[in-house]
Amino acid sequence: MKRKGVQILEEALLILVAFIAIGLSIAALGQIQDRINEFIDKIWEGLNWLYKTMFYFLPD
Repeated sequence: MKRKGVQILEEALLILVAFIAIGLSIAALGQIQDRINEFIDKIWEGLNWLYKTMFYFLPD
């Protein structure tokens, strides 16, 4: 009987650790997505600057 209670506690802790790991993974993915968006924005700004520099005579 005592072993069954310990097993239930171990499984509950394992589930809790799994949820914590899932939460950390989601947070990390959010930060990675933010960094990728910043990178894409910088590339877009660079291309926009290049376009305006090379074709300054064209209207916006």
